[in-house]
Amino acid sequence: MISITVLEKFSHYPGKWWQTKAEHPLGMLDIVGKDDALVGVGFNRQMANLQRQLADYDIPEASPPMKWEDILKFDKILVCGTPFQISVWDELLKIPAGEVRAYSDIAQSIGSPKAVRAVGTAVGANPVSIIIPCHRILPKSGGIGNYYWGALLKERLLEMENSKEFL
Repeated sequence: MISITVLEKFSHYPGKWWQTKAEHPLGMLDIVGKDDALVGVGFNRQMANLQRQLADYDIPEASPPMKWEDILKFDKILVCGTPFQISVWDELLKIPAGEVRAYSDIAQSIGSPKAVRAVGTAVGANPVSIIIPCHRILPKSGGIGNYYWGALLKERLLEMENSKEFL
């Protein structure tokens, strides 16, 4: 089970920063961590929100790449987020691979049934995509919905999970 540690500032968690890349079947991922915890995971053309949060910290140059399987072994995630965002991200972690939920399902399950748009915003702010599976959220009205890296990548991630290609 993955545990999420919520921090007001990353400096409140002792340890050494590190960054690397990991080859995923759909492209290269950028990974940022602190000791034994993941702080950011995203396909290498993202990470803008996280980079703003980390601007004040001295993070060394990227170390040698990791394997995707090694990234999946991490069970600790460090995030800076609001209590609402954390409740959404916790709920996303409960969605089994290969299954999907609607934004409204998440809003209902966290006890805020009218906060569907806020759930969408929290899903989009997820700093460790794929690990906290924001790609498993679809609009209730149908279709694939939004995804930071585009609908095609979201579709492919869901197809891979259904075929168990990378789990």
